Amino acid sequence: MSGTTDRTTASVVDSGLRAHREIDGTHVPPGTTVEATIHVEDAAGRFVLGETASGPELAVVETEPEPVDVVQRDTELSVAWDAAGDARLDYEIHVPEDAADGTTFALSGTLMTDTEDREVRGDQTVTVVTNLFERIVSTSVVSDADLQLAREQYEADVLSEAQFDRIYRAWLRDDGQAEPSTSEQPRELVDDTAHGSADDTPDHTDDESATQSTERQTQGGGDGGAE
Repeated sequence: MSGTTDRTTASVVDSGLRAHREIDGTHVPPGTTVEATIHVEDAAGRFVLGETASGPELAVVETEPEPVDVVQRDTELSVAWDAAGDARLDYEIHVPEDAADGTTFALSGTLMTDTEDREVRGDQTVTVVTNLFERIVSTSVVSDADLQLAREQYEADVLSEAQFDRIYRAWLRDDGQAEPSTSEQPRELVDDTAHGSADDTPDHTDDESATQSTERQTQGGGDGGAE
């Protein structure tokens, strides 16, 4: 019985443990260093966070709280903690200089305890984009990181003033699409008014019928006078 009780208690302690990854820029040019953060919530006791990239090298920048151990090996990282509460891992993703346009690098992470392993959720890929303007025009999606990259390319004369202006406008529109636009409602009301309501249609038909009837009577009266 005591063994069963111990396992149940451990399961309850780990039930809220989870990890979420955030990447600062999921579409970047070759040779970019991208910052990423993994947030661990509701930790209790010992746990290990492992992270692997399919290509780019990874490098630890900062951990909170102080870990027991940190291992870095090319495309792999692992951090061991013995702590309660929340933890954080900040690291860098070094995208290769020779990465081809459209190449997507995947990130996968596992949060390990003595009772179970849990997948790290959140952002999972970094895609190489050599032509920022074409991607933004085709997708109409502009992140803050994209806007900063566009500014750098504009200052370096890679983008023209007109292209940079279009990116600004796409960024403004993308922000407005986060919630349904209320400006669509007045347009719907105007359209209904322009086409007329269902109640107005019979009255319009009756007017036409009355006019046609009067014209027939007038024509008929004119024929009678002639005879």
